[in-house]
Amino acid sequence: MSQYDESLFRAELSSRYHRRRATFLERSALMMTLLTLIGGGSGVISLFGDGKIIAQVSAGIVTLVGLIQIVYRPEMAAMQHKAWLRRWNKVIIEIKFESTSPHDKALEVQWAREAANIESECVGEMRALQADCYNRAVRYMNIDAGNNYELRWYHRALCQIVSFEHGFEARA
Repeated sequence: MSQYDESLFRAELSSRYHRRRATFLERSALMMTLLTLIGGGSGVISLFGDGKIIAQVSAGIVTLVGLIQIVYRPEMAAMQHKAWLRRWNKVIIEIKFESTSPHDKALEVQWAREAANIESECVGEMRALQADCYNRAVRYMNIDAGNNYELRWYHRALCQIVSFEHGFEARA
């Protein structure tokens, strides 16, 4: 694979990863906000009746969700992934439409520099998600799929939550 093709593949893979990550984090933040509203509302309503247990459960839900929002900050993480997605999409546009030659060394250096900058900012990867995005980018770009990652059902189910740090080694 040429440097041009490698740069394009890397950008396609990374844009898929950050799009899926941002979407998941946005939806998670929305669901946590909804749970907080429902829990808080039911807690307040139960204070005027006989539902003391409902108030306690609601307070527990609101507290748990609040802790998750404070510690993991899914809305902020989603915004960061969107920013990385914009940068990768810019690289894709430069590679596909703005490069006059697929062997322009100055552009290749520019793309490599931008990739290194993004990767130095985004150091925590969800490996199973990355592997799934790799497989999808390979299919999209019509590259030999014989080198795909093998994903099990639990990798797909938990790819946004569990890193599976040692389950997937980088492809050469």
